[in-house]
Amino acid sequence: MQQRHHNRRQYFCELANTAREFYLDYLCPYVSLTPEMRVLEIGCGEGGNLLPFAEAGCTVTGCTPAIHQKLLHYICVLSAKQG
Repeated sequence: MQQRHHNRRQYFCELANTAREFYLDYLCPYVSLTPEMRVLEIGCGEGGNLLPFAEAGCTVTGCTPAIHQKLLHYICVLSAKQG
């Protein structure tokens, strides 16, 4: 694994920078990034790809099972320890 896979903040920032550098430039000739624009990302993790769209004024929604899976695992571990 690379260092960014262990450092979630670094990974989030890398995703946001990639979205700023490539996604926005690619989409702007085709759509207007306004508050009326809605952006949905399925499997967004912490949402790094969504940040630049939110900064541009879009309404963003992200959903991912990963965070819920980690929380469920943590709860199961605590429950097992408490016996």
